[in-house]
Amino acid sequence: GEWIQIYTTVYRMCVQTVPQSYSEELYLRSEKRIEHYLTRSALPALRAKKEARGEVLLKELAKRWENHAVVVRWVRRIFEYVDRHYVRRAERPDLRAVAYLCFKKVVFDDIRKPIVDAVLAMIAKERDGEDVDTSMVKTVANIFVQLGDYTASAGGQDAMDIYEEFFESPFIEMTAQHYRRKSEKWGEEDSFPAFMIKAESALLDEIARNAKYCHPQTEERLLKTCESEILVRHLTRLLEKEHTGLVSLLEHNARDDLSRLYRLFSRVNVTNGLPPVAAHFKAHIEKEGIALVNAKQNAEEPEVATPAAGAAAAGPAAAAAAPNNLSPAATADYVKKLLALHDKYLDLVISCFGDSAIFHKSMKDAFEVFVNMKIKNCSTAELFANYCDSLLNSSGIGAKMSEEDIETELEKVVRVFTYLNDKDIFQEFSRKLLSKRLLLEKSHSDDAERLLITKLKLRCGSHFTSKLEGMVTDMNLSKDIQSGFATWVKEKVLLDVPALTDAPAYVPEVAVDAGGDSADTAAAAARAAEITASDAARIRGLDFNVRVLTTGHWPTYQEDKLTLPIELEKYFTLFKAYYDMRTSQRVLRWLHQLGKGSLETTAFKGNKKMPKVEITVNTQQICILLLFNDHDELTLGRICELLGVPNDENIWMYILPLSKKYPLLTRAPDSPKDMSDAAAFRLNTDYSPARRKISVPIPIARLSREEKDEVQSSVVEDRRHSIES
Repeated sequence: GEWIQIYTTVYRMCVQTVPQSYSEELYLRSEKRIEHYLTRSALPALRAKKEARGEVLLKELAKRWENHAVVVRWVRRIFEYVDRHYVRRAERPDLRAVAYLCFKKVVFDDIRKPIVDAVLAMIAKERDGEDVDTSMVKTVANIFVQLGDYTASAGGQDAMDIYEEFFESPFIEMTAQHYRRKSEKWGEEDSFPAFMIKAESALLDEIARNAKYCHPQTEERLLKTCESEILVRHLTRLLEKEHTGLVSLLEHNARDDLSRLYRLFSRVNVTNGLPPVAAHFKAHIEKEGIALVNAKQNAEEPEVATPAAGAAAAGPAAAAAAPNNLSPAATADYVKKLLALHDKYLDLVISCFGDSAIFHKSMKDAFEVFVNMKIKNCSTAELFANYCDSLLNSSGIGAKMSEEDIETELEKVVRVFTYLNDKDIFQEFSRKLLSKRLLLEKSHSDDAERLLITKLKLRCGSHFTSKLEGMVTDMNLSKDIQSGFATWVKEKVLLDVPALTDAPAYVPEVAVDAGGDSADTAAAAARAAEITASDAARIRGLDFNVRVLTTGHWPTYQEDKLTLPIELEKYFTLFKAYYDMRTSQRVLRWLHQLGKGSLETTAFKGNKKMPKVEITVNTQQICILLLFNDHDELTLGRICELLGVPNDENIWMYILPLSKKYPLLTRAPDSPKDMSDAAAFRLNTDYSPARRKISVPIPIARLSREEKDEVQSSVVEDRRHSIES
């Protein structure tokens, strides 16, 4: 009843026409009465509690705020008509905004400083572990927010201005001072791991604190302040802290601490957070990698002969066989340590540093420094190629490994391979070594070969592996040529071939197809791993197998002008006749140095239990041995004359293995001890073989110094052409 009468009165006073309308006067008098109420009631009560400070003052503020909210609610209900019509028409602030502006002007501006001081004092106590009424802090913070929200439209301010200016900013400044003191103490007294534990705990506390009594928008600014004072300010000193800094954490593989380090500093801005950590990480990896290189550089390794040293000390065969100045065992040891180093830090980046791109880049930059350093005049590209050869060679370390282990190891090599600057050197060495594995039937498996090629192709593109793929394809496709030759021999030629005596049992040979439309004309040879005597064309007791290679895919080899004994010449002529019939405008160049064969003989009488032995040797060595069918003794000059080759290191490396490790030949009693033309050799008929099958090491199984130099020259030439184009 009474409220309806009051509302009706206000309505009648407002609907009358001017000058009898009292809308404006009611509006103005309402504002004055609210100011009067606050001045006579709320303000004195708060001033009386100002000296008490703390919770007492805040509780009084909360009480007076609630009372004022009740007053505002009733004023708006009573003068609703004024609010709905006059305010809109006159474009003035509504009565709620006016009421709260009055509260700000009369009460808030008068007691603002003691209120803020009291709130900050309670927060400080809570940070120090004392029990405080956090709900009261939350209430006061809400008063700042609501006051700004209610008065924003009337005061021309943003809704959060009051909260930000009078609560958030002092709170942030106090927080900065608090953690500046705390972090300084932690940095002096605690280890880096202990500091990080306290820092992480402090950040979590501030997140919880913000949720308890601050507006959500404060969290970002609060945490940035904490991160700046706790982390950024002390970052360099902490990373370099003696005995407990980043280097120590990495050396001791402190994964929990490293993970915490990443969690903390990934929060900080892009410039001051992770980049300094990544820079120290890079410097440590680089230092460790250079130490590994220097250790291998300065290690006392057995001398591996070079051509110059070989001629004087180890002999020409050793000189020609020397692949580099590191032994195979030393190469494998260094590469394994390098891969282990990469695995170690890659695992740290993934598991502790969040697989972050900045740490991957630091790793890449660090590894590129020492991976491209030479060791004993050998580039890492060459060492990687030799290590892959050892994995894929049936007589290398891969022979004792499973397919899965080989795949894992190849994946590791290819990952580190991406850091090489000289990828083209790796490519050329890999091509040379692959050719030897395929042609000498030393490949561990075709699948493993294709696996490495596929991994390189994914990293470098098809242009990088096209020649390697062509080599493997040649070996596979050429099986058809050999099969066709065997059928042709069986059907067309067999009856025309005279009987052969004292001939090798199995002779696989290599020919290069140099004809066709271009240097890359495709021609093929049988798959090395699958070539057996059963694949060969059998002609009167001899199995003859030829591999035809594409000139564009394979490394360049000098044509061998070897004069074949009559026992072998017939078969080469026979294959040429078949190939000329099969193809047109193609020329075969014979590469006897890449061929090998097996022969059976009863010439060695030293072991009566083994009257017949089977010897596997290079084609040139077969030719040398066959000469002794017609001669009891031959000088080196005469051997060279019969074979049509000069007396140089090339012939030496074939004769010396036949007279040393396996003494099938022996020097004549009056022969000079050197390798001059007068040096005389006889068949060692007293040789006592320990087993029936003898395999003399193939002289070209490893890269010679000349081949190594050819690789370097080829790469330099290719680079020159690339620059010119």
